[in-house]
Order: sequence, then C-alpha cells, then structure tokens
Amino acid sequence: MAEREAEKERFKGAADPGTFDGTRTKFAEWRTRAKAWIRVQDNWSKSKVAIAVWTRLQGGRAGQFGMARLQQCMDKEDEDPLSDPWPTTKALFEELTLRFQVISERDYARHKIENFKQGTMRVDDFMVEFEALVAKSGIKDQEQTIVDLLERNTNREIIKELFKQ
Repeated sequence: MAEREAEKERFKGAADPGTFDGTRTKFAEWRTRAKAWIRVQDNWSKSKVAIAVWTRLQGGRAGQFGMARLQQCMDKEDEDPLSDPWPTTKALFEELTLRFQVISERDYARHKIENFKQGTMRVDDFMVEFEALVAKSGIKDQEQTIVDLLERNTNREIIKELFKQ
C-alpha cells in the first residue's frame, strides 16, 4: 500500500507514456506524453532520462535505434568514466523528432501508399483512396511506379479476373 502511494506521489499526475513502436503518425502524441512524464520526475540525471526514454522505444526501427543509442552511451561511459556521453533532455527529444516525426503530408502519403492494401475493400473505394494518395504523394507523373503499386496492392483475385478478360 505504501509503495502504491509513493508511486502516485512520484508521478504527480503524469502517466508513463508507454512504448513507441516507430509508427511516425503516433510519434507526436507519444513524444508529448513522454516529455510530460519526464518533466514531473524529480531530479533525474541525463542518463536516467535517456535510459527511461530509449528503453520505451520498442519494436522495429524504434527499438533498434533505442538500443543502439543506449549501448553507445554506456560503452563511452565504460571507456572513460569521467566522460558524460548522455544527451540533455532537449537534445534527446530533438534527435527523436528528427528521426521519427512525420515530415510532411507528402512523405506520409508516400509511406502509406507503399503499404496500402485493398484487402476486402470494394474496388471503387480502393481506387478513390489510392488516387488520393497518389495525388498527395506527388507521384502522379510516375506512371510505372503507380502501375507497380497498383499491381502489388490490389487484391490478387481481382487482378486474375482482369487478366482473364
């Protein structure tokens, strides 16, 4: 019971931000929660802040990045115990922002169109969304790229039917 009260006091209303899996569209929200959570911690050292943030980067690119940065700082500290390889909180979040923030709507559309699958979506609904992504991504003049994306992302059964006719 005393531990739970101590934990509540320690967090002072800011919840742990949870993990970040590298999904760019979720980064801004996670970063805001992480900054708030770090801000209410009393007297955390640069190393403790960096460790707390980097260990919450999990899965895929984010996890690899977090573990690589953590290992770099720990290795530098092991080599020279008097060194201070840990970034400031500001520098830490600037680095994360450069790496994971959605850069622009065009970049977001390019990423989304690469992974956009028709699945069970109706053909006309799929085409409307696909065409919108093509326009937003700035690839409307790249016909071969568009054809390749359509072939890769359209339901295989529909492609078979088209080539039968």
